[in-house]
This record gives sequence, structure tokens and C-alpha cells, in this order.
Amino acid sequence: MGEARRTSLGGGVVDTLAARWSIDASLRALVSAARDTISAMLADLPQPMDSGMLEGAFTPASPAMTPLHRMLVVAALASASPLAAQPTTRAAQPATLARGATVDRRLAPGARDEYTLPLTGPAFVQGEVDQHSVDVVVTVMDSTGRTLGEFDGPARGPERFTLLLERAGRYRIRVATFRADSGGDYTLHLRRVDRPATDPVGRIDQLMSAYDAAGPGAAIGVLRGGKLVFAKGYGRASLEYPSPIGPRTVFHVASVSKQFTAFAVILLAREGKLSLDDDVRKYISELPDLGKTITLRHLLTHTSGIRDQWDLWGLSGGRMDDVITQDDLFRLVTRQRALNFAPGAEYMYSNSGYMLLSKVVERVSGQPFPAFLRARVFAPLGMRDTRVHMDHQEIVPGRAYSYENADSGGYRNAVLSYANAGATSLFTTVEDLARWLENFHTGAVGGVAARDMQLTRGVRTSGDTLTYALGVAVDRYRGQRRISHGGSDAGFRSYVAFFPEIDAGVIVLANVASFDPTGVALQVADVFLRDVLGPVTPPGIAVANTAGASITIEPARLAPLVGEFAAADGFSFATVREQDQIFAQAPEQPRFLLQPTSDSTFVVPQVGAALTFVRRAAGVDTVRVTQQGNTKVLMRRAPYVATAADMQAIAGRYYSPELDAAYDLMANGATLVVRRHHNPDLTLRPTGRDTFAGSWPIATLRVEHDDAGRATAVRVSSGRVRDVRFLRQDTIPALANGTPR
Repeated sequence: MGEARRTSLGGGVVDTLAARWSIDASLRALVSAARDTISAMLADLPQPMDSGMLEGAFTPASPAMTPLHRMLVVAALASASPLAAQPTTRAAQPATLARGATVDRRLAPGARDEYTLPLTGPAFVQGEVDQHSVDVVVTVMDSTGRTLGEFDGPARGPERFTLLLERAGRYRIRVATFRADSGGDYTLHLRRVDRPATDPVGRIDQLMSAYDAAGPGAAIGVLRGGKLVFAKGYGRASLEYPSPIGPRTVFHVASVSKQFTAFAVILLAREGKLSLDDDVRKYISELPDLGKTITLRHLLTHTSGIRDQWDLWGLSGGRMDDVITQDDLFRLVTRQRALNFAPGAEYMYSNSGYMLLSKVVERVSGQPFPAFLRARVFAPLGMRDTRVHMDHQEIVPGRAYSYENADSGGYRNAVLSYANAGATSLFTTVEDLARWLENFHTGAVGGVAARDMQLTRGVRTSGDTLTYALGVAVDRYRGQRRISHGGSDAGFRSYVAFFPEIDAGVIVLANVASFDPTGVALQVADVFLRDVLGPVTPPGIAVANTAGASITIEPARLAPLVGEFAAADGFSFATVREQDQIFAQAPEQPRFLLQPTSDSTFVVPQVGAALTFVRRAAGVDTVRVTQQGNTKVLMRRAPYVATAADMQAIAGRYYSPELDAAYDLMANGATLVVRRHHNPDLTLRPTGRDTFAGSWPIATLRVEHDDAGRATAVRVSSGRVRDVRFLRQDTIPALANGTPR
């Protein structure tokens, strides 16, 4: 899970290159949330953490939403020409940027500024945008408009951007509002435009130069041929006393933990003590019989349909800075009386599955989960600084603490008090993870058969093969097979990748929420493994038939595509036309350019989503959105103008037996306010008659009525939880001038 922003158009994870859209209306935040690979990378986001529109990409990320700092290494040139000498400037409006430039600007709602950065040779570029009163997305493009990096981290404070540009040219830096309905002030600082270092270590030092001894940072490791050829720390493990980060600094690695849980199950399977195709209720009898067989393999590949524990925790009124125990989560998950989908039908990242798997390991082995991993994995591999951290009060020597950017500047603690495991809570180091990654090459622990079992990718009942295997994603990067996973909890960010065909790996562990471990790790790989990697490809997920740049749609054919569209579960988005382009935006989300592949089909390549507008004689009334193999159908609806009377008719107290939680829905003009125990009030905006959109953990709310038209129940969905039902209990007064009576 995690605390980074997550957005989605379909139901997926977290910290990734495409955590913007996902088919399962999540909020992060996250994210997600694009394809399974990215989901795995980012994994987690409850997201108040990891990884929208298809309930994944057009909705806000839940607490696991992760920052998307994309620091890219662009194709290298053999020659290095000198940088142009540029004076320091301070501009009052968008202009050509130079080294040391500072620009103060105010963005109107939905607006964007573009700056030009001329380079006469290769350059290391570093800057930041101070988000004083507006949340922005920073995009860096080359002269052709191709996106080289997109940076979207914290909503306030510095939005950092860092790139190695190895080609002369006129680059563009765009600063745009994250949401079309909000604007505000920002200051852009272009801190560095330097010659790139000529050696790999120097280049990584440049990329990490923003993380100095005054703040949190990261530890980075590079593995080649079984040896840790680079291991270095940047920044501080704790801001409360001198403690530089190093290769043996202990980090909470969030969802990187899942591969160890999966490996524990695999070891038991290899010994014949269980089968991956066993019904989970064989070992977890507390789970209710929901009429469908859920296997251990379903849990391992995130195809079980079991609702995610972090979104359930948030919906139940829990806070992510609470002490959250294994028993808390187990009781919550086993109270559920419905699934998100039939087991095997879809892929949707679920931390609950891995929590349950840790219980299976305990019950089958007869050992506590931490003890099993210590004896069977950590000790044999020599992982001396690694443990499963299930006691939030346990003292861990040499550990890092977690931080996030404070709105007023500087940092603040990002509290993490987990006392649970399986999905998260592994404490480890760069040095120890290098030993683990090398086991993917040697099979020294568990054997080659266990390794191969772990790398077997999941398959949906439709026959589609997932990128996600057992606790890891398996795909290719720049021509090389890659085994990877990311993690995000509170201010901790992590990513590991191993390239088995060249016996090489990269490890990035960070302790600040605005850090993008995936982007940094891939840059590190590009630098240290450039002799064995294939050509650089632009960021994003490939979508078939994306040659939209050459397609021109007649204005008369564009007009019918504009409007509002909604799915039966309450997810919705609106399309608008600007000149010859169409943009789509869901409530509380940034908007996305739809790239045409015909006059009726469009893609969003960054997140691997495809949209089909169904044209009929009377016009366009239907849109099909496909992502990660899942398709959601949305119908055109007439714009809805809510009234205070509409809201008052819904106001009341609603209770969910599955969550053992009550919501007070209070009318506040033409919006609803949700009051929950132990949490601040949350405002819901109407997106249609009886449908509302909010922020984590309530992505959407849908009202049900009896035959007399009285509101009797509501169904609430989050990024990885669908349709939790709350029954109406009684009525409560409306808000008077925004204040409860």
C-alpha cells in the first residue's frame, strides 16, 4: 500500500509510470494503475498509497498513490558539445529558461505554462516547482513534443524534476494544474544545467544530488555477475539525529515484501505440504463461503476478487497512521460478504491476499511467519539485517524513518505503525536484497524449480496471461527479461529489479514520499547496464494501433464525442473539445488527451487505456474503456444539477455490517458531507442523479431507493473495493452554513 497519490481508470496499483488511469475507480491517488506490470512495480497504494478511470485511471489515487517522478536517461550521443553560457534570470511570465532561473507565476484553473530550455550539448538538468497554492504536474518534452519525463508527486511543496539529456536541442518544460478546476501560485527554480558526468558513479551522484545531508534520501545498489558493484546512500536515515543512509541502512520496503511471502508458500508447495490450487478455505476456515472457489494461486496473482485490506481499513474509519495489527486486518477481511469479481475473472491488486497467505504459511508450517522466513530464507542467504517487522514497538538498529514534504516547506514525519505482515513489513537493506536477487540466478535456496514456479505468470479465466507472477512482475525492459516489484507505505518507497539473462539487478530504497524509486532505478540501470540493454523507449505503455499523430478527424465527427458519460457503478468522466483535440477528465482527476487511432477509437498510451465511442444514427451514446484486459461500458447522460432538496432527501445515517462502520451523510447545499468516526469530514460532489465522487477512501458513492423513492442504502467503492453496502438507519440534520447543528 502506500501514501503517494494514486489515480486510475481501471483497478490497479500503485508507483509506476502509469498510475493515472485504472478501471476501478480508485482515488490514491494512484498509481496505480495501468497494466499489471506497473501495478506490481508500484504495488500498493491504499493510498490516501499504490496504484482511476476504469476505476483506476480516472479516479483519485487511494492512500497509496505514488509520486511519478520520471527521471529518464534519453538516448546517448557519442559527442559532447559545450553548454551555452546562460545568465541568471527572474521572469514574471513564461519565457526561455537558463541556469539559475526563478519564475513566479499564477495559474488559472486548468491552465498551463510552457518554457523553453535551449541546450547546445548534453546536460544534466535539475529543478523544482514550489507549489505554493496549486498542485501541478511538470512535463519535460523534446523539440518534437515527445514526453521525456512527467513529474507528479506531492500536492504541495517542491515538485522536483531531474533528467539526463544527452542531446542538444530546444526542450520544453510544461507546468500544468493537476486538476482542471483549481489554480494558484507557484515558483519554478532551474537549479542546475551542468555537463553530464562521464562515469557511471558520477552520473548517479548527479541524479541524486538533490538528496543531501540535510534531508531524507535513498540507498542504491547495482548487482552484476553476483557482485554488488555499486552501493551508496544519499541523505539521512533520520532527521532527528546524524545518521547518513548507507548500504546497510534498514528500510521498510512495503510491497517488495510480497515476493518473500510468495516464496514461503512455494517452499511449502515443493515439499508437498500444500498445493497452489488448494481452496484457501482449506487453511482459512474463517473466510465465508461466497459460492466461488478461491485458490492460493488466485491470492498470489491478485485474481481472487477479495477486497483490498487498506481500502477496507480506510472505509471502516481506520487511519493509516493508526497501529494496524494482523488481527485487525484479518477480522476485517473475513467479515466481507462479497467479492469485487469472480475469482480468476480479473486482475486487481489485493494486499488482503498476501496477508491471508502469511496466515496459511503459519498454519501449514506450524511456525510464526517471521520465524519461518528467518529460518528458511534469510539465514541461508546470509541476509543478516533482514526481518519481518510485526511489532511496531520493536527497536531496529540502523533503521531509516519515513518522511514526507510539509506544505509549509521542509519535511514532516510520515507515521507508520504497522504490526502486520504478508503484504508488507519486510525490513531489509540494499546489501541483503542483492543476496536475494542473486538467488533468482543461482536458485541456491529453494532450487531452480522453486524459482521457476515463482516466475510463472498468472492467467485469467479468459486465457489472458498477466504480467504478474507470484509476488513479482515478469516482463522485458530494453530487450532484457525483468523480474521486479515496487513498494510504497507512508514515506517509504522501494523498487527492485533483476535481469536474469545478464545476471544483473538494481535496488532502490528511499525514505521520503516524493521519491520515485522506479524512475530512479531504471535510470540507474540505463547508466550501469547500458552495454547490455537495448534501445531506449519513451515512457508509457504500448497500446496497439497508436499511430494517432497522423489521424485528422473532421470537426463534424468530433462534436458528437463531447459530453458526460457514466458507468452503472457511478464512475464517470466528461469529454471536451479544444480545436481538433479531445480531452477526458473524471471528477477530482487531471484531464488526459485522447490520441485518435480512428475517428471513433482513442488511446492514452501513458497508461495503456483504449476508448471506443460507439456511433449510432442518433449520435454517440456509449463509450467502452479497456485497460489491463478489463472493459467498462459508460453511457451518455444529461448534465445533472443537484439541489439542496436532493441532498436533504439522501441525508441520514448509514451502517455497513461488513465494515462495522456508520457514516453520517449530511446535506450541505448541493453537496453531501460524510462524517466518520476518527476522521475529518469528507465532501462528496454529485456526478449524476444518485451518484457522487469523493476522495480516498470514498471514490464513488451510489444511492439506492425503495419503490416509494426513499433513499434506503448507499454503495461505496474505493480503488480496490467495490460496492460495500451501507443500510440507512435514521436521519440527521443538515449542515447550517457548513457547520453541523
